[in-house]
Amino acid sequence: MHCPRHEVWLAARQPRLQKQSPLHPWINVWRSRPHWALAFESRYEAIFAIGANGFSPDSFAKPEGPWTEFEDDVRSARGGESDTHGSPFSAGSMASIVLSHEFAKLRRDVAAMMQIAPPHLRLDDRDIINYPRPKPVWIAERIVCLVIAVECIRLIDGRPALFPTVGPLVRAAQCILTLREPLQESYSL
Repeated sequence: MHCPRHEVWLAARQPRLQKQSPLHPWINVWRSRPHWALAFESRYEAIFAIGANGFSPDSFAKPEGPWTEFEDDVRSARGGESDTHGSPFSAGSMASIVLSHEFAKLRRDVAAMMQIAPPHLRLDDRDIINYPRPKPVWIAERIVCLVIAVECIRLIDGRPALFPTVGPLVRAAQCILTLREPLQESYSL
């Protein structure tokens, strides 16, 4: 979701432009740049470059503290999983809890709060046809889940928010208030 070296969010691409064949959902993205089109033996078409970005990293707020602190909190939100390449959405992780329906309103509110610049395109998992898994595909939605998970960990630990505009939302959310005691038992560090 982020590059620790450059301290930025990563970008995501939209797989479905203009309802092309579901067998080739990324073909118009590949056609959006000449060298990509050539690699896929496809015709380059500049028009697809306009909508190829599904998420613009500079449109989302960054942590107020060091990125290393964010990374440490994401590891804690995994439930102490030592594998740094493991999914932060694995069963029992804080991010998997955040994916529950009780957190739907909070996820939407946090996404709006994190938006610091107009997006080039506003995309979410509803733009992907026939995607049955609960784990979010779009990077912006993954970021939102991780930020909420990080703020939950920080709340449990009694630490200040790493995202000052998001922290108060998370701390005041009804879903957090009702789950606070079980979360503290599971994630006390």
